[in-house]
Amino acid sequence: MPLSVPEILLSIAIIAAGATLQGSVGFGMALVAAPLLALIEPRFIPGALITSALVLNPLVLRRERVALDVRGLQISIAGLLVGTLAAALIVARISERDFAIVFAVMVLLAVVMSAIGWKLEPTRPAVLGAALLGGFMGTIAGINGPPMALVYQGARAERLRSTLAGFFIAAALLSLGSLIIIGRYGLTELMFSLVLAPGVVIGFLISSRIAPHLRGGKVRPLVLLVSAVSAAAVLIRYLL
Repeated sequence: MPLSVPEILLSIAIIAAGATLQGSVGFGMALVAAPLLALIEPRFIPGALITSALVLNPLVLRRERVALDVRGLQISIAGLLVGTLAAALIVARISERDFAIVFAVMVLLAVVMSAIGWKLEPTRPAVLGAALLGGFMGTIAGINGPPMALVYQGARAERLRSTLAGFFIAAALLSLGSLIIIGRYGLTELMFSLVLAPGVVIGFLISSRIAPHLRGGKVRPLVLLVSAVSAAAVLIRYLL
């Protein structure tokens, strides 16, 4: 193991914080954990982080399964697949930097409009469009949650968390399969995933205490805040 005991403990604490946020609000683990884990050991990214998502999101989905928007999840998975494929085809034709900047500006604009009263509803076209955009951005910048979260911002907190969890499971399986096919996921990545696993479970257990208190309008400001920070992180990454 190329990590010292303090590095292992710090890595577990970081992923626990990210898992707590995602298990409570519905998304945000990659936003919190990815940049910090990369500083400790770059090999945590992306394989171990994706595996962590595959551990956390089924737990969240099981906890919130009664509130799942099954139809919305089906539409979002279809949009995710199309968006990911389209991104793979288009990336070769346009600058990743330009697309990422446009995406981040769009998310920030949506956050501002939502904050001043504009309300998105999880209609079929809105969910499909958000999933397409999420598939695009997940492929290019590794952040695919904000579009779907903004669409479901007015839904019950349980519905937002469960539907996003299903969406993230599909996204993680797609990404992990791609990494395996191209030889970027093997025993080393599995080892780093096992290091993070206790933190994922700890974060989920903490979020299970917090989540019941995030009902009604309490979760919406958090969705807007995390979406804005996600978009700002993308802008900083590609502009600096």
